[in-house]
Amino acid sequence: MFVFQNKLNAISQYAYQLHLPRLLELRPQFIDHIRDFYDTQLRPKLGTNTFKTCVVDIAVLSIDGKFQSKVIEVNPFLQTTDGALFSWETERDLLEGARAGVDYPTLRLNEKNRMGVLVMVPQGWKDVIEQVEIAQAGIHLVLFFGALLDRTMGPSASSSGIGSIAS
Repeated sequence: MFVFQNKLNAISQYAYQLHLPRLLELRPQFIDHIRDFYDTQLRPKLGTNTFKTCVVDIAVLSIDGKFQSKVIEVNPFLQTTDGALFSWETERDLLEGARAGVDYPTLRLNEKNRMGVLVMVPQGWKDVIEQVEIAQAGIHLVLFFGALLDRTMGPSASSSGIGSIAS
């Protein structure tokens, strides 16, 4: 999530090397959920201090059809922070919410398979992806925005650091 002067402007799939068709299907719901999560949970906490402008990595989980989000980390709003599916060099105006004609926040997802991308994915993530694909019934886990899911990594993955500020 790219936040500039307390305004959520851009959202990118964190593991942008992966094409996950389920994310594309859920695009409208993700935007609504993340906007609400930011407005009700994060802005009141981040906007009162030095985090009015930042990049926030979150995990979005879908459990029994309901989204839940956890903060993974807060990063500086600088080119040294990975822009994921956005370019700091050519889209800074978009990230700052200054581009005309854009419906903010804008969400970018990897919309197609990329050649050779699985070579870059560690085996542990490949195993998690396979488990997620198998888990179509019951608890649906959604890998989104850098999620290290409680279900696969243990409760400490979301309870450390600033992650405890959000539910």
